Amino acid sequence: MLKGLNTKKLYVNSLNHPSKSAKEIYTMAKNNSTELLEAKNNQQVYNKNNLNIINYISNIPGVGDNENSIVTLLKYGEFSMLFTGDASVETLYNLKEKFPNNITILKVGHHGAPGVINKNITEYLNPKYSIISTGENKF
Repeated sequence: MLKGLNTKKLYVNSLNHPSKSAKEIYTMAKNNSTELLEAKNNQQVYNKNNLNIINYISNIPGVGDNENSIVTLLKYGEFSMLFTGDASVETLYNLKEKFPNNITILKVGHHGAPGVINKNITEYLNPKYSIISTGENKF
């Protein structure tokens, strides 16, 4: 994304993660003059002309990176889409009262890997459509 688009702002779940991938993102953002922002729970990203984008992050101490994935809700009029990153069911349970019932599209996290979605969360969100990115991967 940073290579192919003129990205002005990028929300990340940590500004000092030690992984090689994170360091590459930080360097690329700096080289492209992209502002790096640490995502916060219930963070208003955009709210204009009936388009509302809100970030959520569970910030559960002592858990893996996937549990602290940024979950983003996009709402435009009656349309809503929930992007769950790599968050698992535990994170979605912790945040679920923030999400509307009957969302339009659910972007299922982590390529639909086990533990990222279950019947209770699906019934709560009641998406009209769900999208799972697949391809050659172990999930």
